[in-house]
Amino acid sequence: MQVGFQYSMTRNYYSDIVVKKRRNGLKRVGIVLLVIVCLISVVALSDLFSTMLTTGRFSFSLFREKEYKFDSRVLYAVTMGESKDKFTAYTIASGASILGAGGYVWYENDNYIVIANIYQSKEDATKVLENISTTEYSTSIIEIDLDSFDIGQFDMEKTEKESIYKAVSRIYQLYTELYDMSNNIDTKKITYIQASSIINSYKSECKVIKSSIGEIYSRYNNDILRRIESAYVHIIEILDSLVYKLLEGNQTTSVVKHGEIDVVYRLNELLQSL
Repeated sequence: MQVGFQYSMTRNYYSDIVVKKRRNGLKRVGIVLLVIVCLISVVALSDLFSTMLTTGRFSFSLFREKEYKFDSRVLYAVTMGESKDKFTAYTIASGASILGAGGYVWYENDNYIVIANIYQSKEDATKVLENISTTEYSTSIIEIDLDSFDIGQFDMEKTEKESIYKAVSRIYQLYTELYDMSNNIDTKKITYIQASSIINSYKSECKVIKSSIGEIYSRYNNDILRRIESAYVHIIEILDSLVYKLLEGNQTTSVVKHGEIDVVYRLNELLQSL
């Protein structure tokens, strides 16, 4: 009886102990949820910065219907003189190029304006103006107003609207990349050979974009699409000329600045016609 009692107590004692095992399933669910949150964060940040680069402002488009609109913006050009006479303007531009300026002759309102470079902020343009104001050139700052363009007006598939949006936005991005490139050449971060190789890749990309716009144009026969395709013909010519000049080996960054300004000129001309 005593042995039986001890056995019974022992059995009852251990039966009151509950061992709670960790549920591996819950742990796996937690890991999966964490991964999903991380992926959403990465996509959201990517969307944020992509929008900033193409529109010039921060905004999320991940959880709203995408707007295929190129926003208006203002650029600031430092000029080195202007003239009603084309020959005089090109003479000024030639001298400005020797100093490292872009020396681009911008034609507007029956006037030829010689542009040294174009900047995204008035502060940057002012700093440059102060550095060159002691020269013989008549320097000033003018504003370049780039018009907005709403691709949403087209009765097309979303993929086609996005192609048009990217085509217009890419021209602006190309300007910013050429601007950075001229600075990198000035500071010897890249060589002329490296720059020409990068520009050559830009040219290949622009050919693909031109082909894409041409394909959409063949289906819709829209005059706006024809103008965008025509703008890319000029852009490709600009880049091709840049590659050639940089490979000559004796050029200054003025050629990159000249090409950079030419890109803005073509974009401005395109947006005004849309």
